[in-house]
This record gives sequence, structure tokens and C-alpha cells, in this order.
Amino acid sequence: MRRTILPLLSLLFAATIAPLAAAAPPDPFYLDLLREGERAFARGDVRGAARDLRLACFGLLDEPRLLAGCLGQLLLAQHAAGSGDEAAATATRLVEVEERFQGFSRAELPAATRTAVEERLAALLPAETLTRAPAFAALLAQRRAARLATLPERERARELERLATAEPGEPRWRLDLALIALDRGRAAEALTRLEGLPTEGRAACLRGEALAALGRCPEANPALAACAERVSALRFVRPRLACLVATGELEAAAAHLQSLPAAVRDDASLRRLRRDLERAQRESRAVPPTPVPPVPAERATPPVASETQPAPAGQPVVEPPSPVSLPDATPPTGGVTAAERARLDALTKQLAGARRAGELDAAFAEASALADRRPGLAEAQRVAGEIAYRMSRWREAATYLGRAGLDPAVRPELSFYLAVARFESGDLEGAKRALAGALPRLAPSPFVDSYRRRILAPEAGD
Repeated sequence: MRRTILPLLSLLFAATIAPLAAAAPPDPFYLDLLREGERAFARGDVRGAARDLRLACFGLLDEPRLLAGCLGQLLLAQHAAGSGDEAAATATRLVEVEERFQGFSRAELPAATRTAVEERLAALLPAETLTRAPAFAALLAQRRAARLATLPERERARELERLATAEPGEPRWRLDLALIALDRGRAAEALTRLEGLPTEGRAACLRGEALAALGRCPEANPALAACAERVSALRFVRPRLACLVATGELEAAAAHLQSLPAAVRDDASLRRLRRDLERAQRESRAVPPTPVPPVPAERATPPVASETQPAPAGQPVVEPPSPVSLPDATPPTGGVTAAERARLDALTKQLAGARRAGELDAAFAEASALADRRPGLAEAQRVAGEIAYRMSRWREAATYLGRAGLDPAVRPELSFYLAVARFESGDLEGAKRALAGALPRLAPSPFVDSYRRRILAPEAGD
């Protein structure tokens, strides 16, 4: 019987919807059926709900807003009852109502119900049907994003590249590519992916993370501050706290930490950052403010020798004192201060104790900030480069280790790190130069041999 009724009702729907115009209010009988169907669905009687909602929908043909809400709930009931063909037909009718009258956009539905209806539409209808109604066109992107999430990373990256090229106006694909680049330790590539995208929302979050990874904390701070809707996501909390501490914005760092939910604030991955903040606060309280030297009172210019009055008889002539040159309080450019030495030692210990690269976010932010501030300080370049190497941030590792003036006779493993970083960032000739000095002094191992073959004989690489 139901198979006979469905085509007839579909014909009736198609014939009636065309001349939709202002009409009398809906019959209370059909409104009651709509409520009965909603109640039946809520208590799990999906077949009874589908029966009542089907009849109610065809009594609401003159009310697009009510009709669309009814069709959406009918779609869910039919799907729950296992009526696949009927659900597909109802989904098509719903798109027609939205396309012509924006009924679904104006329907008063609970958010959870609306989301469930949209998921069913995305699963049931072909792309050409969904694109007929702008409100449903976005479901295509959601469907593709869900499919992409199931792919292995390399395959997902290739598909995202294809989509980004085919749809340059769709930011979702570039954002996902930037996320993959960050996960691979390629912060500079991530920044390139994000160029031209909005300065708020997810783009701001990823841009801030990339800038922090590159040690550009003064730029990262405002980007991460604009990351409002994801402010408690640990992925973005870590670089924000690290950069606020690195730039000396301790009050802002403490306020941000306190604003986080307790579960996030007490997360084990933030333990080191909390200690860094507490130590920086103690140090700032321990350092007294620099006293302002008093301004000496003006005194008359001592007369030159030719103008000096002769001294009274029996008294020696006192020559005016020559000016005294005060030593410069600023340490020489190449020297390391005691505070810098203490921080570099602490960062080296953090590197040695880290079990995972993800534990080094704060250390890298601080080390790279110091290295950028003191480009002539070889020790700062070495520490920043070693941390970057450990995190597979190849371009940063190549930059900092390249500035460190490495001597392969002293620490050949550092020259090997530089060779690997240059190779992974595309500088094959630079990798060969770095490896040449290190290789004779390195103990053989499968890892060293693998890179030896890839760098010195890339055509025979693995």
C-alpha cells in the first residue's frame, strides 16, 4: 500500500507546490499531525512518526517554512525506519522547497535536528542536486572534508593540493594544507599557504602557531590573541604561552593561563610552560629597577690656563681634572651574559630530557627568540638549531646551525645535523659541504649511511 501511495503523493506535491501563494492558515488538523509525528519520533516510534509526518507535510503545502521543517523530520523518520527510497525522495522534495522558497533556511528547527537533516541530505543526494540550493551547497565541502579525513596523510595532501588548485576561492583546502605543513614541521610553508586568508578564526590560529614555530613571537602574539574561538585548544595554548613568556609579557601570560578551563590549565603538556612562567615572574621580581643617575648641578666652565688668575703667593696652582671615560655597561656583541648562559644551559637540559618533539614548543620559541636577537652568539644559534633539528623543523635547523660556525673536528654530529637539515629543506649542495667534514669522524650506523647515500649519491637514494 505504501509503495502505491508514495508516487501519488509525490505527484500531488509537484502539482500543488507550483502555485504556492498567500493562503489561509494551515488546518489545525495537520498541525496536530505534525506534533504527533514529532512526539512519535521522540519516543522511538519511527514508523508511526513517518506515517503521521507524511500526512502532515501534504497538509502544509501552502506554508514553505512549516513544510520544510516537516519534510526534514520526515526524512529522519524514514531513514531511521530503513525506508531508503522514500528518504531519498523526501530529500529531493526538501531541496526543491529550499531552492524555490528558502523554506528550510527559515524553518524553526532545533540545532541538533537541523544538523541531522543536513547530514542525511549530504549522504543521500548527488552534488548536482545539492548545488541547486545555496543553503545546501556548503554540504558538499563538508562531505568532501569528511572523506578526506579518512585518507592517509600523503594521499590526503595530494587530494587537497588538487582541490586547492581547482577551487582557489575555497579557503578550507589551504587551511588543511597549512595544518599538514605544521604537523610536518614546515612552518614557513604553512605561512605561505595562509597568505591572503582572513586574520581571524582558524587562519589566525594556524598563522600564530607557524610564526611561533619560526621564533617570530612579536608577530605570533597578536595572531594567537585573535584565535578567540579556539582559545582553549592545547595546540594553540602552548605556542601562545611560550611566546608571551619569550617576549616578556608575563602579566598577559598569567592572565591567559588563568582564563583557561581547569582541565586545560592543569594539562601535563603545559607543566614546563607553567614552570617557565613562574621562573620568569620570580626573576622579574628579583631584579631591582635600574636607578636613574642624578643629574649634576650645572657649574661654571673651568677657565682655560691662559685665563686662570694667578694663585695667591704660596699656594699651588690646581689644574682642572680631565674628563673620565665611563665604561660601557652593555656587554660586547659576541659575549654571553650570565642570564643568557643560564637560559642556554636550561634549554640544553630541556632538549636532553624531552621524549617527544611536541614537548619542545616552548624551548624552541625561547631559543629561537634569543638566537634572532643575538645573531652573533654562536651558542644561541647552536641551541636553537639543535632543538629545531629534533623537531624536524628543517629550514630553521639549517638556518641556525649554519650561523653557529660549527667545527666538525669538535662535534661532528652537529655538522651531520646541519647536512640533514639542508638536505631535507632542498639545499643538496649545502648538505654535501656540511657532510664532507663530518663523515670521516662519525661512527657508522644505518641512519648515517642512509643519509650518506641520499646526499652524496641522490640518484641511488632510497
